[in-house]
Amino acid sequence: MKRVNLIAVVLFVAASLVAHADEFLGPFPSWKDVKRDFGAVGDGKTDDAAALQKALNQVREAVLYLPAGTYRITRGLTMTSHINVSVVGEHPDKTILKWDGPEGGTMLHCNGVRFSRFGRITWDGSGKALTAVEHKWDTKTPGACTGMEHADEIFRDVGFGLRGGRAGMPHSMDAETAVLRCRFLRCSRAGLSIESFNALDWWVWDSYFEDCAVGATNGAEGEYGGGHFHLYRCLFRRSTRTDIEIGHTSYFGFRLNTSVGSKAFFIAKRPAFAQGTWKDNETWGACMMLQGNRVMDPQEPTPIRIANNGPTFLLDNRVENAGQPDQPVVRHAAPGGPSDLISIGNTYASASPLEVEGRVFTLDDASEPELQVQPLMTEPCAAPVGVARKVLEVPAGSDAAAIQAVIAEAAKLAGRRPVVHLPQGGYQIGRTIVIPAGADIQLVGDGFGTVLNWAGPGGGAVLRLEGPCRARLKEFEVRAGPPAWGPKPDERRGVCVEVTNCDQAGGRILGEQVLSGNCVSHAMWLDRLANVDVSLHDNHLNDAVAALRIVGTGRKGAGRVAIFGGVTTCSDVVYDLANGAKLVVWDSWYEGGQDRFLHLKDSGRLTLSGHTSAAGRPGANTAQTNPDFAGIELDNFRGELAILSMVFGTKMVVHGDGAQTEVLVAGSQAQETGDWVNRAPNAKALLLANRCSAPDVPGTLPEPNQGEPDPDFVRKLLTPLRTTLPKAEDPIEPGKTDLRIHRVSVRYGNIGWHIRAGE
Repeated sequence: MKRVNLIAVVLFVAASLVAHADEFLGPFPSWKDVKRDFGAVGDGKTDDAAALQKALNQVREAVLYLPAGTYRITRGLTMTSHINVSVVGEHPDKTILKWDGPEGGTMLHCNGVRFSRFGRITWDGSGKALTAVEHKWDTKTPGACTGMEHADEIFRDVGFGLRGGRAGMPHSMDAETAVLRCRFLRCSRAGLSIESFNALDWWVWDSYFEDCAVGATNGAEGEYGGGHFHLYRCLFRRSTRTDIEIGHTSYFGFRLNTSVGSKAFFIAKRPAFAQGTWKDNETWGACMMLQGNRVMDPQEPTPIRIANNGPTFLLDNRVENAGQPDQPVVRHAAPGGPSDLISIGNTYASASPLEVEGRVFTLDDASEPELQVQPLMTEPCAAPVGVARKVLEVPAGSDAAAIQAVIAEAAKLAGRRPVVHLPQGGYQIGRTIVIPAGADIQLVGDGFGTVLNWAGPGGGAVLRLEGPCRARLKEFEVRAGPPAWGPKPDERRGVCVEVTNCDQAGGRILGEQVLSGNCVSHAMWLDRLANVDVSLHDNHLNDAVAALRIVGTGRKGAGRVAIFGGVTTCSDVVYDLANGAKLVVWDSWYEGGQDRFLHLKDSGRLTLSGHTSAAGRPGANTAQTNPDFAGIELDNFRGELAILSMVFGTKMVVHGDGAQTEVLVAGSQAQETGDWVNRAPNAKALLLANRCSAPDVPGTLPEPNQGEPDPDFVRKLLTPLRTTLPKAEDPIEPGKTDLRIHRVSVRYGNIGWHIRAGE
């Protein structure tokens, strides 16, 4: 019991410390203003639809600013094939778009909008609009949706707040969207609704859902559904149907959320409308990880109900029922065949908390029928405030010498967090730009339309941050070589961003939407770090020989590397660990033409929780025809590999001696039976409550367990996942690295990001 309580304290303290040290910067002179430049009034009476539409039509690869005001619109707005655009309000409490159009309208339709962001706006549907903002690509307009952000917005009095994906066929790609600190108020259908199978990788952080029918769903009533989303540190209050609902299956991560007074917390239903209807003999399942959630005072005695076949993984949750201790907390039952459930370290206010038709594995659960409701987190996150900083403007089109001169002036303002602003446009960089150690400079662009292009000799770094680094990088792109698709050798390519001397104990590197693509060697290389905390949220690491290479020091340190949501594509190896490196990954999607996903042959510790490996299978995309080939291969790997709630598109094999190899695969789904093979005679491997596709049934079937489910072994392999959690953004003392990166893209380098301990 002490073990369970300790883990619960760690989780719930992490969930309660939702704080951010970000601040709002702007408006800058380069931003377009809807009042000044396009004639919007914002008095709540004038119809501003025409002025706003004109602004949206004309602003390209730039920032559109909406100062305080109530902008009445009588017809829906559209954005078509936009790229690198930011639409930003002064503050969500002051910048309001108010619907005064017909019943059932859509306030903003985004078609082919990508690498863009929205922020600090209230979308008020006046109880009449069906949808506030929808991302629905028609598959014909140039540009699929990806690389998006919605931050610090309010969606209120609408049917749907945010919608992603075009329902029906063909299913559109409206994917890779971060939703940060948004509020969904009185959404009569759903706050967030994902509606196509290719609307994937929506990561929702620190958001607030109040008095909605459903907080977030991928199967809203009457919609086809599909795709997936993940919810982290969100707060739900009084959902009239359920906080979270899924229909069609994928993989899902719901972690560190709080529910107060909702009818139910999580319902996984069977689609029963249009062409999405499932028959009773279908045994489709979703890999679902519910970790560290707290459910308080649910209005139904069974707040978690699952009607697909799983596998479902419940880890360190706390469900405080409303006075019906004789009812199950979790009901897991589906027609057509048995389900799979893993329940570890949970606390339930019921004497018989689990009702499962199928296999169940439990460990360290606690039943407390008299459990009392204890408030945890009951207020939404506030939007970042605007702070009066000294702003140093870089003239548009400046070269490296001019930019360096501005940075030198800013560095004199130590402790005042000055802003060096790079307006939209291209900058030809002939020598490395350096931010000196200790300089708390904020280097800010106007989005990915601000581009630093390397024009110097081969092999150079475009931007170097000397440590201990205190800088903040926001909203720009770095290119270290000429454009090229895929990792192609070119002597002109160098390093996009280099960070040196950053491994101080207690230091931090925090990346939100760090993007890297088309790099020859590594999208990101973490080089011999032992002490600094590296946390990447919602990152994109694409098109390299190794998406993420981590070389450890071989010694113990207080640091860690964690990915909390992400996507990788078209890399020869996704995670390359060496010399004792350690990595924890939440909810990341991989796909690409290469057959390989992992090849662990050195030493380290890797935990994948909520993942998909849509790698090519032998013969599918390369000349590889070896039937024994495996996309996940452990070759005398010395260390631990835990794979939890993962969808496999490849085979996995463990070989070599295996004397120092430990593997746990639990709650996961394989493409074919027999895809997991242990050929290492001395490896310790446990396969637990997994499922696989089967050619003769519509759905999945249980895969036989393998290995001895030793409790201590299970606890050991789960420890990294249970203790490596997002941290509050507390101040970091001087002399230690505190690097913040927000929506910075790097491309066309030999190495995208090189972050290293030494000079």
